[in-house]
Amino acid sequence: MYYYLCARCNHITNQKVEMKRHLDKKKKCTIKNNNILTEEEFYNISLEKHDKLNDKEYEDKEYICQKCSKKFSNKGNLNKHIKYVCYNEIKNTTNNIQNISVQNIININLTSIKGFDQEWDTTQIDHQKKGEILLSNSKFTKTLENILNDKINLNVIMDHDDKTCIVYNNEKNKYEPMTKKDIIEKSMKKVYSHLKKFYDEINNNNKNDLSIPSLENELSLLETKYTNFFKFEDAQKIVNNTFSKLYIDKKEEAENIYYDFMKGSNLIEEY
Repeated sequence: MYYYLCARCNHITNQKVEMKRHLDKKKKCTIKNNNILTEEEFYNISLEKHDKLNDKEYEDKEYICQKCSKKFSNKGNLNKHIKYVCYNEIKNTTNNIQNISVQNIININLTSIKGFDQEWDTTQIDHQKKGEILLSNSKFTKTLENILNDKINLNVIMDHDDKTCIVYNNEKNKYEPMTKKDIIEKSMKKVYSHLKKFYDEINNNNKNDLSIPSLENELSLLETKYTNFFKFEDAQKIVNNTFSKLYIDKKEEAENIYYDFMKGSNLIEEY
């Protein structure tokens, strides 16, 4: 049997196509070895075929968790760590929330992201984009989508099946539980607040010469959609589905931020 070994991070697979996918990711894996190689050399070496039966390096290889960089002597121990320790740091917080006291909620000094209790940072959304959003038929969805494209706003960790998620609270300086329903409702209120600010900004400084009557009409539609959300169950279902998908799509990035600060605060135990 043969295998392929990533020269950057020691990721291993017996399929060449899988190794190519690993190497071609936009976000490159962390270099674990001390080799001073070019990207091309890393790529070519990683696609070299190794013989499992004759390669002593394979037998002695350490397996590394991509979440927390812990090393393991075999793949079985690594898988157990991922399933029962590393991944469950988040799952246990959400699924067993009724059993967690306030004192046990993780207290982390997060200075690099906004808290869910704060307004989002919209400085990355330029004047033209704000105008496009206001004239869109999906104002609320596009606003949240653009907001979550900035990592500073990734303060929610949401999964498909969980009714309770976790959010970072800036005032308390903690990650804490919040129901998915509350997250969606609070998100709707925050998005609405930002859209109103977008309207005021463009109305006061109409650089793109957008039609004022058109903007006023869009403002009226904005108010109607916001009111309908709190009045009609069908509107709530639509917003819940679209907003949840946006948060879930960003789950891995939000988890990485969570784990970075876990490690920085020495809250990940050694095994």
